[in-house]
Amino acid sequence: MKWDEVSGSEKITRVLQAAVQADRIAHAYLFCGADEAAIKKLAAVFAASLLCETKEPCGICAHCKKAANRSHPDLHWVDPEGKSLKIEQVRSLKRKAYLLPHEARYQVFILTDAGQLTTEGANSLLKVLEEPPPASVFILLAKNPAMLLPTVVSRCQVFSLQGGGEQSIPALNHQAVELLEVLKNNGGINDLLDRLAENEELTDFCDTLLLTLRDLLILQTTGQQSLLTQGRDEGLLQPFLSVWPAEDIREALAVLLKLQKDLQSPVNVRLALEGALRRLKEVFGNADRCGYPL
Repeated sequence: MKWDEVSGSEKITRVLQAAVQADRIAHAYLFCGADEAAIKKLAAVFAASLLCETKEPCGICAHCKKAANRSHPDLHWVDPEGKSLKIEQVRSLKRKAYLLPHEARYQVFILTDAGQLTTEGANSLLKVLEEPPPASVFILLAKNPAMLLPTVVSRCQVFSLQGGGEQSIPALNHQAVELLEVLKNNGGINDLLDRLAENEELTDFCDTLLLTLRDLLILQTTGQQSLLTQGRDEGLLQPFLSVWPAEDIREALAVLLKLQKDLQSPVNVRLALEGALRRLKEVFGNADRCGYPL
């Protein structure tokens, strides 16, 4: 397994490669995207680079060969049992995570469908992410971050492989900030509603908006730029930090998470969007009513 086997995510692979070479490894990552095979390939190659003697991965050392056939004692693939990832699986993972690596520099845990974590399992995982072992790296895979608890997402470095490819990511980020600008300025939502209801990339856009709000919350509560979504332009978020307190951002995240779930079932898309946009206007209107500086 080598980096050139990962297609359609060149910018992401460059960022991850640089982090490995510089030994600037986060304790947890979230790779999300609709293409399950693509995010699994990205996770597999990244994990191999963490285990490889040359940090590449080279594909020829003992670590790489074992990683490729999933026999490396420090690489743990955690698949759902039945339809969910259960708390017993997370407890087993945690017991291993606090042990020293057997052969490599790190132990790597890949949760292949983290969106299927039970509530109990997610809360148990959150505890180890809050106090991570020094030589363990967790890689969570999910179709979209809305499938995970916001508190779990906030502990991860997020890399989003949107279905439209890398070229669509800056455009989606721009659209997300544009929507937030309308909300910040108390603008009308009818034009936004029309555009979103007809948007063929609506699911990707909702993912992007969710990650944008998540990054706002991180800047508002911790100020740690290293935890922001890959490729995020922090400067675009700065105008909102003096406007919206953390509690309003959390409530907005809850609204968006509900919309994500609604859109996964048979629903009138326009009505669901309208309800969510009106609720977001109400939420962010609280900043003014509560005396938060505007």
